[in-house]
Amino acid sequence: MPTCRAHALPKAGSSIREYEDAWACQEDPASGTWRLAVADGATESSFAGLWATMLVQAYAQGQWQPGTGNRADLEDLRRLWQGAVSDRPLPWYAEEKLRAGAYATFVGLEVGGAAGGGRWHAVAIGDSCLFHLRGARLVRSFPFRAEGDLPLRPQAICSGLGAEALFAETEGDWRPGDSFLLMSDALAHWCLGKAERRGRPFPTLLRLADAGPREFARWAAVRRRTGQLRNDDVTLLALKCREAAPWRRS
Repeated sequence: MPTCRAHALPKAGSSIREYEDAWACQEDPASGTWRLAVADGATESSFAGLWATMLVQAYAQGQWQPGTGNRADLEDLRRLWQGAVSDRPLPWYAEEKLRAGAYATFVGLEVGGAAGGGRWHAVAIGDSCLFHLRGARLVRSFPFRAEGDLPLRPQAICSGLGAEALFAETEGDWRPGDSFLLMSDALAHWCLGKAERRGRPFPTLLRLADAGPREFARWAAVRRRTGQLRNDDVTLLALKCREAAPWRRS
């Protein structure tokens, strides 16, 4: 059966309460389909961590399917976010920020099939990224292939009613032994840059996915100190499709 692992770190010097990324991973017990997502709330926007959390949870629970053209589910999420923040007492300058809404980048993955393999589908907006691996070899990166492709001002999903959200989509086949890594932008920058310089980021990330939180935090701290990893919230979410694993048919 597939296994899902996650690591989440706030910026150095910040507490986990200030972490504004979000992740979710859930299996549909009826079909065996897995849905997982990572979102990165924009720090300069208001209540962005809450917005990111609502997006990934709704996607993982199958309550929201971005890219289908159905905007009603996203509008429902926006109303829920507005209801959750509207009664909070704020200074005047924070109220102005609140009216502008929250923003979050997003990448979501749906994996279905049986023990011998199956299909996957992914959606993304902004610079949160997905990597499909076969063993430790990269099969596909999405939505960007190179570190230089990552935008300085990424698109994001706004919590404002009626705001446009243009998602990229892709899909493919998976086999037993494949893995999927989802991550927010700081780790995606490190991963793509390392790969371009003929490094081997994927064996490292696969190992770290199974490591304890302290080992992951130590690894990130070293790379932050040496300037290899930007000091930002860091999220790594891994789904590993084990060899010859039992999998309910969808």
